Formats: sequence, C-alpha cells, structure tokens
Amino acid sequence: MQDTTLDEFTDKVDRFEKNLKRRLDIVKARRLLAPDQTARSDRFDEKMKQIQLKAKCMASQTVDWELRKLEIQNDMLLLTNSFDHWARRLDCGFNKRK
Repeated sequence: MQDTTLDEFTDKVDRFEKNLKRRLDIVKARRLLAPDQTARSDRFDEKMKQIQLKAKCMASQTVDWELRKLEIQNDMLLLTNSFDHWARRLDCGFNKRK
C-alpha cells in the first residue's frame, strides 16, 4: 500500500464520491433502478448529508473552542498586566509617602 497524506486521501475520497454520485444520477435518469432501490439510495444520500453536517458542526465547535481558549488567554494576559500596573502604582504611591 502506498503512503498517502491525509489531504491526498481526502482528495481521493472526494473524487470517488463525485464520480459515484455522477454515475448514480445517470442510472436514476435512465430509470434503471427499481423504486425500492431509488428509495434506499435517497435514504443513503440523506444519511450522508446528516453525517457531513454533523462533521462540519463538530469541526466548527473545535475551532470555536480554540478561539475561545485564545481569547481567554488574551483576557488573562490583559488582566495580569493591568494588575501589575496597578500594583506598581500603589507601590510607588506608598513609597512616596514614606
């Protein structure tokens, strides 16, 4: 078996899926499928769309969590810097009073 990267594998799967869909559309257009086979194919297409939608949602949630993590880190850095600045200001004011 050849070594392939994930991107290459994804491209191959995408090409396979498009080719399969194109051929299935031709078969449906020629009415070569029995009604139960057409219904089964439609159910399969619907299930595939649900899986793809779920995968997109999962991927977007991952991105959102990464973004949220970075935002929290940024907020914590800003708060820490503000606190350090405030503490230095208090120390300067206290040292001046001595």
